Amino acid sequence: MDKPTKRSSSKHASHFARRLERVCIISLVLSMISQVNSFVAMPTYNSILASWGLFTVYSRKSRAVLGLIGFALLSLLLDIIFLSVWSNGDSDVLSRNDASQASTTTRFSVAMMILNMFTKTAVLYFGTHFFAILSFIDGNNIVEIPSPTSASSSSLKSPKSPSSPNVNATKERNQTPISEYKQSDEEKVAPESPPITVPS
Repeated sequence: MDKPTKRSSSKHASHFARRLERVCIISLVLSMISQVNSFVAMPTYNSILASWGLFTVYSRKSRAVLGLIGFALLSLLLDIIFLSVWSNGDSDVLSRNDASQASTTTRFSVAMMILNMFTKTAVLYFGTHFFAILSFIDGNNIVEIPSPTSASSSSLKSPKSPSSPNVNATKERNQTPISEYKQSDEEKVAPESPPITVPS
């Protein structure tokens, strides 16, 4: 099985980062909408958690994503405790049957909080995958692949071809001593012809 390359791991990290960013934005919007209630103080840690999730997307630090996962689990536990406390006995905010504005906004805020709980489960899902990929990249277990620029520059370099006879002859000629050149030039000079005598 082929080892994942740095390019493929970065591609998967970008995929889960985009998904995590979207669910964090949705969680932030739901957290802000749930704060419209003035009758019951709704939890404000959900908006802080969503903001932290957006920070982890842009920082791409595995430790920040690990903190997001831990705080998301803690916030889900606190949401369950909050809903269980405010839905029992005299503190049941959902048992009011009047049509007052306080009762209506309370039900609306609780509904947004419950929707935000489902959103935070998506944050946990994408955050876990995002953390696994970032931890794998930080572990230096990636097979490095050449960049397009280095590949193109290496392709431009022509391979070493066997030297041709003309090149070898030129090298040998350059390595020939000057005395041999002089000797060869003297051999090429034609011998002097004897003087021609004209009989008187």
